[in-house]
Amino acid sequence: MSTIFPVDFVDVSQMAAALVMKHAVNFVPDPFGSPRGDSEMMILRGPTTNDREMSLATWHAAQPQFDTALLERWPSARNILTAIARSHQLRTDHEPVFGKVLIRALKSGGYVDWNVADGAYADSYNRYCLNLIPSPGAWLYSGGNGTVLPQGQLTYFDNHVLNSAINLGPCAQVNLVVDIRKHEAVH
Repeated sequence: MSTIFPVDFVDVSQMAAALVMKHAVNFVPDPFGSPRGDSEMMILRGPTTNDREMSLATWHAAQPQFDTALLERWPSARNILTAIARSHQLRTDHEPVFGKVLIRALKSGGYVDWNVADGAYADSYNRYCLNLIPSPGAWLYSGGNGTVLPQGQLTYFDNHVLNSAINLGPCAQVNLVVDIRKHEAVH
């Protein structure tokens, strides 16, 4: 079974424009360090709405996830999540339950070190990446498969196997990362 595969295309133009024109100031260095030391992120949905309460332990714990104030005041980001939910429901015949949602910018020349997601939270969710701002030469790897994501392509990404990313392109690669609870984990 492939560990990376395209799922759907989503029009990300409004969200990408709002990101560049208004919300880019919300990027912060990845607070959890390695394996993502070459990236910045902004959390749209996480285990707490208060960034000061965020720790590595709370980030990886299996607990409820909440929309942040940033997501609440970003209509085009909410519209993208609605589009992802609609696509998911058409493919699976059940309504998705979102986990963490974040935007990650991988700098030019940067990489995400090889890693494997594990633990109760990771075991309960599937990960999807949606390219908002492409960088030619930015590669995503999972389980021996690699791909360059085109803008607007929603892609399943298996983070439960050895995975990594590298950006050999001239600008930051910006992806929306969305976790959706596995259907069997909902029951």
